[in-house]
Amino acid sequence: MRTLAVVFLALPLSAAAQTTDEPGIGGIPAPPAPPSSAPASAPTAMGFADVVEQLLTAEQGAGAAQQLAATGDPRAVLPLALAAVYGPTPNRHAVLDALRELVARPSTRPAATRMARRDADPVIRSVLTRALGGEAALRTSAPDATEQVEPRIAAPAELTDPDATRVVYGPTAFGRKKGVWNWTIYNIAYWNFDYGVTDYLEVGLQTAPPIGFVAFMPHLKLTTRLGEKAALGLRLFGGVIYPYIDNDDEWRGAIYGGGPVLSIGSPDLLLNLAVNVNGLTAGWENSVYHFAAPDTTETEHETIWAVTPTVGFGWRVARRVKLNAELYIPLTEDSPVGNGKLWILLYGVRIFGEHIYGDVSFVIPFWPDMSEIMKYIPIGFPLLTFGSQW
Repeated sequence: MRTLAVVFLALPLSAAAQTTDEPGIGGIPAPPAPPSSAPASAPTAMGFADVVEQLLTAEQGAGAAQQLAATGDPRAVLPLALAAVYGPTPNRHAVLDALRELVARPSTRPAATRMARRDADPVIRSVLTRALGGEAALRTSAPDATEQVEPRIAAPAELTDPDATRVVYGPTAFGRKKGVWNWTIYNIAYWNFDYGVTDYLEVGLQTAPPIGFVAFMPHLKLTTRLGEKAALGLRLFGGVIYPYIDNDDEWRGAIYGGGPVLSIGSPDLLLNLAVNVNGLTAGWENSVYHFAAPDTTETEHETIWAVTPTVGFGWRVARRVKLNAELYIPLTEDSPVGNGKLWILLYGVRIFGEHIYGDVSFVIPFWPDMSEIMKYIPIGFPLLTFGSQW
């Protein structure tokens, strides 16, 4: 425990012991001279150090505190704070009142503020904070002239990518936060809605305006963090597509699949690895001639499977700008594009705010049969994406 004696010894008592008629300059105001009839032993003017010493006594401590408060002297702040905490118990309430009166003066408030912020004893900091009016008052108090104050520049609000759940098109292992809705539009004709059920479960629906065909594909994604710099997810989806114009064969299809995804890094700097297993089952009506029933039709169907490894990359290059790219390599059997013959590169830039975002991206298919077309669009087919979350 800190003692009053240590502080008293540290004070410039030789100067403080001088009396003065000016409060707050040298010490305790000197009382008027006693009348000539007073006995020779009458008390003389009391010095600053003498009054400080009286704080240690139960009999004179309260009166000494009032005398120190009346001086307006910054040197009185610390002795009163110490006495309010460590002095005689019966006097502590009166000493605290005197401390409040002292630190309310403009001449002492800066010193009290400095001690309340910097004193090594947390109990002293606490009692000075109380005397100054609490934490709120301390924060608004002007600092002491000896304090070096750094200029305060308001930092911009933290801004994150509102659609960090995907790279260009493929999903990442970062899910939407609980209660967050999102709407994304790809090239106007393809829409995606999703919602964060929890911080680890996201559900959604992909569809298109019903112009010429009807398509619905619900999906869900489960995610979990693997430490601070990695996340693991599992995405599942399934849906139907049915064209209703010029569809004499009653063609319809079912799309389904999913796969794991691993995101390494953060939404600001990301390596995304995924494997998608996708299936397409198509069915149609085929007319078959029977002598007994010439209008007979039979339903035929076919299923195609594809395993598509995907590598993605994202890099936030500015506060509102992010570069994205991903590569798809579909692997299928008995297909002219299977077994790694077709590679698909998606790349672009995303510009985003707090709730809205937009991507300008391009799709380049690396396939020999596309070489003639790609001569005219070397940067790829455009893919424009806009979205909003709330």
